[in-house]
Amino acid sequence: MKKGVIIFFIVSMVFIISSCSFLIKTPVPPGSYTLKSAVLILDGRFILKEFGNTNAFADIVLGEGEYAFFQNFDGMMYVFKYDDIVQTKKYWKKFSSKVGNILKINYYTINLFDRGYLRTRFQKTNLVAWWKDKWLFIVSGENPNELVNYIESVYRMVNE
Repeated sequence: MKKGVIIFFIVSMVFIISSCSFLIKTPVPPGSYTLKSAVLILDGRFILKEFGNTNAFADIVLGEGEYAFFQNFDGMMYVFKYDDIVQTKKYWKKFSSKVGNILKINYYTINLFDRGYLRTRFQKTNLVAWWKDKWLFIVSGENPNELVNYIESVYRMVNE
């Protein structure tokens, strides 16, 4: 009886953890993409107005990255690419500890073994950020989910 309960608990936990990865959107391009190509492929429904190099979001230094402004979107996107998942997790932890705060009313975060997701309000704007593999994405604006959904659809097509 006790052994059955333990097995049921373990199977349930594995199911819950694996299903969480389907609940959060963490779209990333293939690892072979450069930062520039990861941004340029998004030029479509949202027309790319401006992009360039960056190494930070707000005052948080995050390494080599790109920023992008899109027409018909009231915010901007940042993308950073790292050498490996260990480095990605290091910068994600640095980023999420600065912008995230569990005491905020509008705060939601999930950190799994292979990805992370954060939604919050930061410096008077809405923010959605995620990491997966070697990539870290940050989308800020009045309605960041609009661009996040578009990014997810483009990268899903690319990865198929």
